[in-house]
Amino acid sequence: MNLKLTKKIVGYMIVALLLFFIGYTIPNYFSNKGTIKKEAFNHDLEGYEGGVYLRFVYIGSESCLWCGEETNSMVKKLKDYYKELADKSNLKFISTGIANDYSSIKGINFLSKSGVYDEIISGGNYYNIGSQRYIWNDFPSNASTPQILITLSEFMVESAGTGEIFNIQLNEKLLVRIEGYYEIIEHFDLVDSSSHDKMSTVLGL
Repeated sequence: MNLKLTKKIVGYMIVALLLFFIGYTIPNYFSNKGTIKKEAFNHDLEGYEGGVYLRFVYIGSESCLWCGEETNSMVKKLKDYYKELADKSNLKFISTGIANDYSSIKGINFLSKSGVYDEIISGGNYYNIGSQRYIWNDFPSNASTPQILITLSEFMVESAGTGEIFNIQLNEKLLVRIEGYYEIIEHFDLVDSSSHDKMSTVLGL
């Protein structure tokens, strides 16, 4: 085999290796950067309907120093507790996770660390629609994380008469706001040492 042909074959091999690298490594890199963890979503929630719901709202972010592993663990347990309390109080239950990260993907992955949510609002920092409702406008408070809100949400549904929904009105009342890492610890201890009846009284249910 002459030198010219050998160089040509080596050249083809180098090109093939480069194409493999571009075609496999780079797409996988971007795919991993944009992966959304399915743990954040509640795929089992079905049958939304009108009525009164006990709503659990958690506001946090990946970049928040106080929204670490311990906080996420308490949030998950509190969310599960309030679902139980709703059942015992003959209320429906809904959970809302709000991530004030700039990146929606980072926010969703952050929320997955505190379990599944029925609703997720992520991205846009404090400009997102969740912050507009639960921090700035309807239920104003300090722009800080972490926060937990427990509300009573009544959905009044007007039917179109054909099985379709014509209109939905929401009437929401704030029962309690737990603001900051230390307040979450205090509330966690209160829930842990209280009966469902006592917590129902505390919330005014």
